[in-house]
Amino acid sequence: MLLTATPFTNSPLEIYSMLSLVAYDYMKNGNIFNIKDFFEQYILETSEYVVGTNGEIKQKDVVKSFNNRISLQKLINSHINFKTGEEANIPRPCKINLPKTTSQNDKGEIVSLKQENQITTYLKLTDDQRKYQTIINNEASKPVSKDDPGKQLRLMSESLNNALSPFLYSKQEPIDYLDFVDNSPKIKYTMDCIGTVKKWHEQKKTEITGQVIYMDRGKFFFHYVKEYLEKELGYKKGVRLNSNPKQRVDEVEVISSGISNIKKEKIKNAFNDGSCKIIIGTSTIKEGINLQKKSTCLYNLYPNWNPTDIRQLEGRIWRQKNENGYVRVVMPLMENSMDVFVFQKLEEKTSRINDLWNKSDRGNVLNEEALDPNEIKFALVTDLGVLTRFEISQIKDELRRKEIVLNANIKALEDYANLKAVSYTHLTLPTNREV
Repeated sequence: MLLTATPFTNSPLEIYSMLSLVAYDYMKNGNIFNIKDFFEQYILETSEYVVGTNGEIKQKDVVKSFNNRISLQKLINSHINFKTGEEANIPRPCKINLPKTTSQNDKGEIVSLKQENQITTYLKLTDDQRKYQTIINNEASKPVSKDDPGKQLRLMSESLNNALSPFLYSKQEPIDYLDFVDNSPKIKYTMDCIGTVKKWHEQKKTEITGQVIYMDRGKFFFHYVKEYLEKELGYKKGVRLNSNPKQRVDEVEVISSGISNIKKEKIKNAFNDGSCKIIIGTSTIKEGINLQKKSTCLYNLYPNWNPTDIRQLEGRIWRQKNENGYVRVVMPLMENSMDVFVFQKLEEKTSRINDLWNKSDRGNVLNEEALDPNEIKFALVTDLGVLTRFEISQIKDELRRKEIVLNANIKALEDYANLKAVSYTHLTLPTNREV
C-alpha cells in the first residue's frame, strides 16, 4: 500500500505513470498498453486564448479536461482512495483567498462578483520593472538559438524575478531597506498588509497573530524585508520564547535553505507559541513544517506553477489546531508580467485536477471559488498595445471565418446553378408527332 498526500499533481504524464504503477494489469485488460493508448482514450484538447511568454494574447490548444471522464475516474478510484479534508471531517478555519473575484451561490455554482464587491491584489509595475519587462519581451520574441536552448525558461524565470523585485533582475544592490521595499510593489503591498493586521490587534488590545511571507527567490535580500519590519513596523528583536524563556528569538525570523534543523525547529516553536510574529520563508517552508497555531495570514509573493504546490503552501497555516476562525491567503499580482502566464497555467492545471477528482457529491477539489485564474489572467493584462492587437486579431479571425462561410455559400450557389443548367440542357421537349 502506498500513502501520499499528492498521488500526482496535474500532468497527464504523471497520471499515466502513477496508474501504470498501481493499475498495470487493469489497464492492460482495458487495452491500454502504452502512453499513446492512454492519451487517445482520455486526453481532451481544447482551443482558447492564452497569454504567451512575450505578453501577447494568442489562440492555442491546451489540455484542460479529459475524454471518457467517468471511465478514467473509475480507473483511478478503484486503485486510489482519495479524500478531501472536508470528507475526512478535519476541522479547519475558514480560508479566504485574495484576489477574490468569484463566489459560490446557493446552488453551489461559481459566479463572478460585481466589480464593487471584488477584492483584488493587482499592482502596477514600476518604471524600472516596466523597462526590464520590455527587455525580456523583446528577447523572448527572437528565435531560440542552438547555443542557448533554455532561453525561454531563463527569460520566464527572469520575468518572475522582476515581478517580485526589480533588484532581482538587475542584480543591483539597493541603497538601503527603504529603497528595496519602496521600489518592489509586491513587497511594499505585503508590508502594508502586515502593518494593518498589527495595528488592528494593537487597537483591540489582543495578541498579535502570526503572518507568513513566502518568497521562493531573492533570499539574499530577505534581510532588507526583516529590517523594514523591525524599523518601520516596530517588530522587536531578542524576545523570550513563551514556551522556553531561556531562549530568545526575533519577532521576525527567516527560514531558508542552509538553516540548521535545530534553528528551524526553534523558530517554528516560537512562531506557534506566539513569540515570533513573522516568518519569511522560501520553498523550505512549503511542506513538512506546521505553522498554524497562531497564524492568520500567508502572503504568496512568488506564484507556483502547480495548483497542488499552492495547496501545500496554504496547508502551513490552513490546517487543524489553528486557534483562529479565519485565515487569509494573499497573492499580490503584477499587471503585464509573468504572473499572467503563471495564472494561465494554473487555470489549465486546476481545470484538469478538478475535472479528474470531482464527483457529483463533491465540490471543487481546489476550490475555484476562491481563485479564478481565467478571469484574473486577462484582468492582469492592462497594456493597451497588447489588448489592441488582441482585439484586432479577434476581428481578423471573425472576418476570416465569415469569408470562409461566404465563399462556401457562393460555391454552393454556383454548383447549384451549374447543376440546374445541365438539367435544362438534357431536358427535351416532346415533338408534335409524339403528342
